[in-house]
Amino acid sequence: MRKVITAGDLLKSSYHTIAPDRRVADAIGLMLDARADGCGAETLLVIDEGGAFRGLLTTRQLFQSLLSRWLPEGADATPQDLDDRQAIEERLADEGREYLMLEVGQLMKEDVEPLAPGDRLPRMMRSFARQQLQSIPVVEAGRVLGVVLVVDVYETVAQLTITPEDEGIRLDR
Repeated sequence: MRKVITAGDLLKSSYHTIAPDRRVADAIGLMLDARADGCGAETLLVIDEGGAFRGLLTTRQLFQSLLSRWLPEGADATPQDLDDRQAIEERLADEGREYLMLEVGQLMKEDVEPLAPGDRLPRMMRSFARQQLQSIPVVEAGRVLGVVLVVDVYETVAQLTITPEDEGIRLDR
């Protein structure tokens, strides 16, 4: 009989946090510092002063919000729009400082459905697929216990489905 895998089994207790009232500049600094330390921080958990989970701020959200501010009104991110490098750089110079002063709470993803420690592997897989995140917090009674990484879920699925007889990687359906 195989062990039931839960979010509590896969959670990492090391993660990066930021308060919702901190500035975007602070968030970017935390992400860059963590990257330099080799531990990566593509996702910051937004935790309020009472210790409750409020949302996530990801490098993808920061990039998308920056891009939307730099492109001309109504422009798509097509190669033609991005070719006007001088105009984009001028916009950055004009609006960059203002952007860096925004509060994290203005950009964070609030509608994150956290995992519970007892959530099983199929629930975790559905949650990652639906929310399209790289990490999801594990929360109990409003407090973050850790995070589960999508790569750890995939690795667990692979370990459960690959047998010694397999010559290559095969995921059973």
